[in-house]
Amino acid sequence: MSLDVTPPDPPRIFDETREEYEYDEARRADVQAFFENENAWGEGFEEWAEETRLSAAEYAAVRELGLIRTFDFHWDADAERVAYDAPAIPDDWADRDYPPVLDSWATVSKVNEELDDLGRTVADLLTDYYVDWRAREELDSEYRQLFGEQFNARDDDVSEDELER
Repeated sequence: MSLDVTPPDPPRIFDETREEYEYDEARRADVQAFFENENAWGEGFEEWAEETRLSAAEYAAVRELGLIRTFDFHWDADAERVAYDAPAIPDDWADRDYPPVLDSWATVSKVNEELDDLGRTVADLLTDYYVDWRAREELDSEYRQLFGEQFNARDDDVSEDELER
């Protein structure tokens, strides 16, 4: 099943005025730029929409509840990948004034699973195709292996003897 909808605006994961994510501020700013300038959010969303099990009515409920805006994406340095926190419909959904399509545990569980799938799809896309935050030394080493000591016109790294050869 697929969902034929236009990707919504990306979640706002970086705001210069917030202090709570000081530890990964630069990474969050980069991810936000990938969302806004490189269309990483749109690509990931469209990939997810092709495979999602959500109906149009269930997706409309997700939008109505503002769940897309509450996604969070951040760099997990230990795993060396983009991680995510997906929103979820709370366990007390039946006691709240929610859209009528959310009428059973099965539906709520499916929506929560699909939101998790959306987060995973976007995070994987970011990790695989957008971010490259390896240490500068690691990149230099990789370039040296590919292009030799004189990569990127760095003559100052090559001795005079090597230049004459």
